[in-house]
Amino acid sequence: MKKVAVIGSSALGIDSAGGLPISMWPEGRMLQTSVHLAGKGVPVTFVSEAARDRVGDFIVEYLSAHGVAVSSIDRYAGGHTPLNLHFLPDESHDKADTVRYRVYPEDTFDAVWPRIDRDDVVVMGDYFAVAPRNIKFVREFIGSCRQRRALVVYAPGFDIHEGKQLTPVKPSLLDNLELADFVIATETELKEFFGCRSLDAAYRDNISFYCPEFIGLTVDDDGPCLRYYSPKHTLRIPLPDESLVTTRNGNAVVIAAFTRALTECDMSFMRLAEGLTADDRQALLDAIKL
Repeated sequence: MKKVAVIGSSALGIDSAGGLPISMWPEGRMLQTSVHLAGKGVPVTFVSEAARDRVGDFIVEYLSAHGVAVSSIDRYAGGHTPLNLHFLPDESHDKADTVRYRVYPEDTFDAVWPRIDRDDVVVMGDYFAVAPRNIKFVREFIGSCRQRRALVVYAPGFDIHEGKQLTPVKPSLLDNLELADFVIATETELKEFFGCRSLDAAYRDNISFYCPEFIGLTVDDDGPCLRYYSPKHTLRIPLPDESLVTTRNGNAVVIAAFTRALTECDMSFMRLAEGLTADDRQALLDAIKL
């Protein structure tokens, strides 16, 4: 079976209501993507970082318990594992709010590379894949994966309203689009990144030049759906729940399902190099199991 490596952030999410914590869980769209893949029996390694603290231990143990290989998680000293405190609406506050704590070491991110062979799949995404302290690692590792003829999936989405500045990292975002064999993103993300009006416009004006194989998630007049864009065809399949488009955990389910489809159908670097047909793309969509 083909192997998968997923690159993304690790954090601990804590929900608070009425001034008291009510739940906590390992958080991150790429982290949950790796968990969903492992749950379906796909051999997956999560490439990330966590401090040598109790929070980092909790996250690594969670991943291990769910069957995700953790040998490529950099356990750094001189910092703390990220925390996201989610304050739910209460009598005094009408809206939810999130406070994020980040204390990283001075050293840049540098994890042990997992083994990648021909036609394996590598998934990278979120702000982690463009963050200045990570970009050297990402470029070198993904460059090596491409030399080994692995397939690269890029899920660029991150919320620019969470204190993330788009302008400094946009060149890295565009570089990652060019490194990818497949790009998967929501319409909302692309509107924020590129100011486009629709998925059609995003693909035509911003994606197709870098990566011709694009999977867009949106809610159109007929409901939530996945659209597969390519230079000559656009295919559409309905999605069973709107949350698969509108929530990060839902996005993780779709990203994992698409990645699993790549590992199970007859998709290879050589087939991509020769050019996919409409039948190839339809077969890939047919292999997606949500």
